[in-house]
This record gives sequence, C-alpha cells and structure tokens, in this order.
Amino acid sequence: MVLQDFKIIFDNPQASFFIGETVTGRLVVQLNQPKYMRSILVKFRGEANCAWSESRTVRNNGEEETHVTQYKDHDLYFENHVTLFGGTGNTEVLPPGSHFYQFSLPLPNHLPSSFEGKYGHIRYSVKGIIDRPWKFNHEVMANFTVLSKVDLNLDPVYRAPVQLEKSKYFCCCCCKSGPMNFIFHIPSKGYVPGQYIPVTVDIENGSNVKVLYVTCELLKTVTYFCASPRSTKQECTEIAHLVFDDPVPANDSKTFTGQMRIPPVPPSMLKACSIIDLDYRLIVKAVPKGMHGSLEHCVTVVIGTVPLWQSSCPQQPTAAPSAPPVELRVAPAPPTAYTDMPLPTYEECMQEPGMPMTGAMGYSPRYPTYKLPGGPSTAGN
Repeated sequence: MVLQDFKIIFDNPQASFFIGETVTGRLVVQLNQPKYMRSILVKFRGEANCAWSESRTVRNNGEEETHVTQYKDHDLYFENHVTLFGGTGNTEVLPPGSHFYQFSLPLPNHLPSSFEGKYGHIRYSVKGIIDRPWKFNHEVMANFTVLSKVDLNLDPVYRAPVQLEKSKYFCCCCCKSGPMNFIFHIPSKGYVPGQYIPVTVDIENGSNVKVLYVTCELLKTVTYFCASPRSTKQECTEIAHLVFDDPVPANDSKTFTGQMRIPPVPPSMLKACSIIDLDYRLIVKAVPKGMHGSLEHCVTVVIGTVPLWQSSCPQQPTAAPSAPPVELRVAPAPPTAYTDMPLPTYEECMQEPGMPMTGAMGYSPRYPTYKLPGGPSTAGN
C-alpha cells in the first residue's frame, strides 16, 4: 500500500476555537513509495442543516391516504479551499516519506456555536484531499468546535437574582382551604457548564392538602425553522434534575435548598443561525396529593462561555492574554480574561445526563466547562 497514513492534526488537541481565532493544524501524508497526483488540498466548510418529516392522514373518495411532507433547510457560513501541493494542472510526484502541510483558517466573528441535535446540526470541518488523475481521490475529514462569545458579565440582566411567587387555594367538599404559597429563588440568571445552580424553594402550606414532593428540571429547548414549506419543529431534553422528596404536611412549611450541575452543553442564543434556535428553562413544580394540579414556576436561564465573576474581583475585562505558542498545544482561554478567573476544560457535549451527543463520524462538540465554588447538596427544613 503506497499511502500508509493520511490524517489531520489540529494544533489545539481539543479542536475547540472561539470566533475570531485562527484554526491551525497540519495535514499528514505518509508514503512508502512515490505517489502520482495532481494536488493536495484542504477544504474548509461551516454550515447548518435541519431536516424532519411530518405525516397526516386524509380521506379521499372514502379511502384514507397518508401524506408525508419533508422539511429541510440550510445555512452556509463559509466554504473555501487551499492548495498545499501541486495545483498546476500537471501530474506531480510526491516522494516516499512523511510529509507535513500546515494549514490555517481565520474564523469570522459572526458564527454560531457548534451544535448537534436530533433534527439538525451546526458543523465546522476540514477535509484533506489527494487529487489523483484517473482514479478516486483520497479524502480525510475532521470536525472542530466553534464557540461564540457569551460573556455573562457584559449584561447586568444575567447577574440579577430571580424570585418567583405563586399561591393556590384548594377546594374539598365545598370547603375552601387556606392558601399554599410557593416561592422559588435562584441567585442569578446566567451560568456556565460545570457550574452549580443553587435552588431555594419555600413552601408555606396553609392548605389542608399535603405536598408530596418538589421537582426541579433544567430543560434544553431547540427550535428548528424551515422557510419553504414554512414550518417549525421543537426538541426538548432534560439535561439536569433535582428532587426534594420530603413531604410538606397540611398547615406546615418547609424550605428546600439544593444544587444542579450544568453539564457540557452549547451556549444559549444561536443568534447567527437562521434555522436553529436554542434556550434553557428551569422548571420547578410542587406536586400536591390527590387530583389537584401542581404549582409550577418556569424561568429562562442563560448558558454562557464566560462565567459571572464575583463582585470582590475586578469587573472590568482586561485584554485577553497573548495566545501561547502553537507547540504548547493547549486549549484556548475564553476570549475575555478576568483577574484570577479559573481556566475551563473542554468537555464533550452531553445530550442527556450521562449520555454524550455525537454527530458526524462520532464527533461530539467540546464546550468550555468550569470548576467553580459550590457543590452538590440538598436540604429541607
């Protein structure tokens, strides 16, 4: 076999890059004999796709027919190529041995983050091609993660605490009980993967109905859009949950506190993508005994790529540190640096608790994940 190895190696081993950075790497070609070819090139591509189908049954002349409508749409962000060897139109000879070809791609500042979903995806890739005369080409492809800049410190809304209150009266045998007051609190609206959301729930049960338990769910909601024919499709997935299973008897009160860890997930607001939208909602329910309906609070939380920094630390962003030399082979720092802010690791996306979401060729995007103060705890009193 003439071609012994043909692969793509990114200088950043995590293959994760923020918008505005330059993707760098090398194409490796290893031969044990001379090889004839027209050229060696790399192709860069960034795109979004979504697709789904919907069926409906109609009656035609007394017979039922099933009609299936296919929906699909596409966004192309960039597509270009660079010739690394040859390219004159003539047949070239590459001698035996190991050959390394450097490549680079400056990322535009307006790209959505990489994303993998059930009905669509946002993907960025590099493809290496050996163009051979009168034969099939040799090809190798590698995906990389692109990250948008969602710095939670740049919008005061993300720092503001959230507190929601709700009351409910129960009727039993024509008698109206006292109210059940349900108060929910989280310290801010913005978080990052790896961080814990501290949840506080106060229940003042002035009713004659027992509260069995309280649940907290962090949901990822993805909306897909198709322009022609016009339609939308939603995908909702629970990515974290918390249960307080200590009952609250009638005419009693309790306070529950707990923390929910955010797994590696894409940041909120895929603003630069016209066919996929993404948000996160925290839903808290108090479930009463019997046939009574639950009390529920719902709040949208924002998942960023740079965490809120404490008020005791400088709040004004400083210039990001210079990128380390390529040979150090380290993951990139977030685009905005704050004094003493811990650097993230880059972990594979989790679709559901404990389940990685994989896309093309088994590739799973990697998102910045922080180890910040706080840890798992639950309590009720």
